[in-house]
Amino acid sequence: MRGALSAWLFAPITSSASAPWRRRAANNGWKRSPACRLIRQMPELLLEVRSEEIPAGAQRPAAEALAQSLATAIADAGLRPGDIACWSTPRRIAVRVSDLPAVRPASRIERRGPRVGAPDAAVDGFCRANGIERERLELRELSKGQFYFAVLEEPPVPAEQLLRDLLPGAVSQVPWQKSMRWADGDFRWIRPLRGILCLFDGEAVNFELGGVGSGAQTTGHPFHAPESFTVSSFAEYSDELCSRRVLLHPDARRERILRDGHATAACAGFTMAADDGLAEELAGLTEWPVILLGRFDESFLQLPAEVLTTTMRRHQRYLPLAHEDGTPAPAFLMAADVEAKDGGTAVVAGNERVLQARLQDAAFFWQGDRKIPLADRVHQLEDVVFHAKLGSMADKARRLETLARRLCRDLQWEWEEAAAQAARLAKADLTTDLVGEFPELQGIVGGHLARAEGLGPEVGDAISEHYRPLGPHDRCPTGPVAALVALVDKLDTLVGFFWKGERPSGSGDPLALRRAALGLIRIALENDLRLSVDDLLQHALTVHTTGGDGDVPSSEFADVRRDLQGFLSERLRVHLRAAGARHDHVAATLEAGSGVFRDLPGLADRVSLLAEFLATSEGAALQALYRRAANIVKIESRKDDSAMDGPIDSRLFSQPEERDLHGAVQTHGRAALRCIRDDDFLGALERLSRLREPIDRFFEAVRVNAEDADLRANRLRLLASLEDTIVQAADFSKLEGGESGRHD
Repeated sequence: MRGALSAWLFAPITSSASAPWRRRAANNGWKRSPACRLIRQMPELLLEVRSEEIPAGAQRPAAEALAQSLATAIADAGLRPGDIACWSTPRRIAVRVSDLPAVRPASRIERRGPRVGAPDAAVDGFCRANGIERERLELRELSKGQFYFAVLEEPPVPAEQLLRDLLPGAVSQVPWQKSMRWADGDFRWIRPLRGILCLFDGEAVNFELGGVGSGAQTTGHPFHAPESFTVSSFAEYSDELCSRRVLLHPDARRERILRDGHATAACAGFTMAADDGLAEELAGLTEWPVILLGRFDESFLQLPAEVLTTTMRRHQRYLPLAHEDGTPAPAFLMAADVEAKDGGTAVVAGNERVLQARLQDAAFFWQGDRKIPLADRVHQLEDVVFHAKLGSMADKARRLETLARRLCRDLQWEWEEAAAQAARLAKADLTTDLVGEFPELQGIVGGHLARAEGLGPEVGDAISEHYRPLGPHDRCPTGPVAALVALVDKLDTLVGFFWKGERPSGSGDPLALRRAALGLIRIALENDLRLSVDDLLQHALTVHTTGGDGDVPSSEFADVRRDLQGFLSERLRVHLRAAGARHDHVAATLEAGSGVFRDLPGLADRVSLLAEFLATSEGAALQALYRRAANIVKIESRKDDSAMDGPIDSRLFSQPEERDLHGAVQTHGRAALRCIRDDDFLGALERLSRLREPIDRFFEAVRVNAEDADLRANRLRLLASLEDTIVQAADFSKLEGGESGRHD
């Protein structure tokens, strides 16, 4: 029974799907033959490094790094490792390598050296590098001359000897974000070592690391089974650890925490929300997790729910509980690392006292903060610096209010006053004691204070959510006022820093401007905010430069506006590709030549509409004809680029197909451009598709490369005008499936 349990509990962290060296462990080192005889597999290596407690977030990466380092060292030593698996707990990292050969076989190595006649220094250096005397070098004739060769015969070497030499280096290669030295040695580890277990084929492999010698002994749980015990195989190791209150696999500990947590909550009449992140952290804090139920005074339920959960989750690592209707319950779960004799009564009482004190502090701050209205806190923002180049938070609040009013007028919204009030008060909670204690709740605290003041749900929600989305997986605000305030917050930040020359460079983005741009894009797309990007940037630049009094001519800050358009366009490209759009469809849409950089939802719609159009016979035909025309223009322009200069001369048309195509390009091109400016992108594509017939007739009847130079140049200019007309809607040269390219 114990063996079956350990086979599940000690399944490895990694799997073969993630990397070549990551494979599942075998079934405890034995297999059955058809005659049901037990046949011993090849020897296994078991390495366990024990130390003082390792931070939870560092355990899995360290175990995987040790496994990879060990696999590389073993392979470099000429051994072929079998399956490799790794595990971790707060106090140990373990790696098992199965099916290692007991002996590295004899080998013959031939290395080519310098050419015969080379300087003596070169030949002597080759000899020293290979540990061979010059007299033992062989001379061999090759196609490029005669060369020295060193032939090295290496005898069989026991794997145990190789492991003894390579293991200290392999363990030392594990990277840590922070590490330490202790005693007098140079070895570094995240915490001081307390023991090393190393077995090969059931026997101890002896070496020393950080002043600690290896052996065949390990220890169990520090409180339940601290005494040392000897093991001779992984099967025995896993069984004995389990019996000594150590679950080696972090996934097993996490699953136990979640399973027992749900069961304990249900027994008390509550529910536990799934929190995989906290469960993972708790698995890294315990070797034998024991779930205990604690309670706190119901009077604290008057605090905002986020204050309760943040206090429990972030500060105390507790799992909050709720009633069936989702409202907070006056209870919590904790994961202890010990099975106390009193059933955990003392542990629960101690944790309840700690939580009681924290909640009393939070209640004191909450009551004090409610005494000062948010509107009276705005002037205190003068002392809170937003950025040295962009002034105080009070300056930002004034900009947000002005921007909110401008955008509401552009959208002809009825919520201008609510949006302006929410924008003005959005940063006011930065002066509260509660945000000082819980900085991660900025915005959320302000929202609760606004509701407590009776400012209305629209204002409260907008203040609470104006920092969203906090990342690619965070949700966006959905209410109209909340979405607008969140958008102007990011717009102000983005435009302000670009205006002051603080821009991302390469992989560096200390001001998180890429995240701000992606947030702005997501808010606009998910809330269908049809605001011209040009107008957004113009409003923000006006507010930054004049404070909102008057307008800045569009010619001013043209470079800043152009850079911002390019930055937003690139972020939109990233977002659309992540959402599943084809990269060439995105490029063709965003690099169209109409010069109309309109609202973000409209641009996203164009990508989808272009994909639908290209899937039709008309779209495929137009793409093929565009490619033919563009290839001709591209090839001929390389021969004589001046042939593209000048206007089309209708007097040189010698065939009716030329005149028909020219007229169709002008008629349908102007109509398509009007459709684009009216946000009728599908209509523009439909008008362009009408060029198919005149283009077909032109290519069937007209020879572009006429002998007459003027006639040839005029026909090339006609094809170039066709190309430029189609590109007004979408740059077909960016589409996959051909070698055509725009002429420039």
